[in-house]
Amino acid sequence: MKKIIILIMLIFSTAGLLLAAPKPKKWVFEAEDNNVVRVSHKAQEVVKVVNDGKASGGMALEVPVEGVPTWNVVSFSMPREMTLGKYRLTARMQAKDIADIGKAWRIDIKEHSKFLSYQTAYGIYMPKKDKYNDLSQDFIWSNPEKHPAVYMRWIQGGEGKPILRLDKFTITRLGDLPPAKIVKVWPDRIRYLEKQDGTIDVEVENLSD
Repeated sequence: MKKIIILIMLIFSTAGLLLAAPKPKKWVFEAEDNNVVRVSHKAQEVVKVVNDGKASGGMALEVPVEGVPTWNVVSFSMPREMTLGKYRLTARMQAKDIADIGKAWRIDIKEHSKFLSYQTAYGIYMPKKDKYNDLSQDFIWSNPEKHPAVYMRWIQGGEGKPILRLDKFTITRLGDLPPAKIVKVWPDRIRYLEKQDGTIDVEVENLSD
């Protein structure tokens, strides 16, 4: 009898925890939504919204590698409803005629001039060549005076003339601010021989103040 009572109590306490656990907040918007996503003035002649049956909203933002500036081709600000904490940005994209290593689509998340996270999306990270791929990167927003924003551009290098299609962006809140975060890990060399000693500088930012 005692075992049954304990089991029932465990079931109800677990259910209570599940009900009390807050669901992650999400913001989803289409890449072709010009109320959110901004295209550089110098790129507006070649960056176009195109019909695409594979895209979630039936349309996508097409960005060729040619005819665009080398800085901030596509950008957007994070939702104003966001509060300080840890987040994940997921960009759904497809690239045509892109090599595994070479030209790449760069995604920077910044607080004004401070990098929070960045990703260099080479072709090797988009294995589904005929479909859309989801590429995610986590970041921590800890400065209430500087709202984060996303800046994207092509990284030049290698052969080919790839064309990128952006479908949508999803921002998911993962949790509150951690007490600290690692902002830099810097080894004293790029390669070590077997059993060779080395030094790594680690910079940690206190977020508990």
